[in-house]
Amino acid sequence: MGDTTSEVQATARSFADQYPGVRVWFGLHTRNWWAMVPMHDGLRLVEAPDPRQLREEIINATAWPWRQR
Repeated sequence: MGDTTSEVQATARSFADQYPGVRVWFGLHTRNWWAMVPMHDGLRLVEAPDPRQLREEIINATAWPWRQR
């Protein structure tokens, strides 16, 4: 994925369409993708190096905290 403003904006919009309520952005200084995921008890911040991994992190965030054994 390139880092042009239009590509970043298009990717962020696709996340907004796919995950309503999740705020997604690309960190210009960190060079990573970030998302603020609403949870039943607040918000969870997740980070990933690329959009594919960010999708996985968003999905996994909804399963957190993990069940205690």
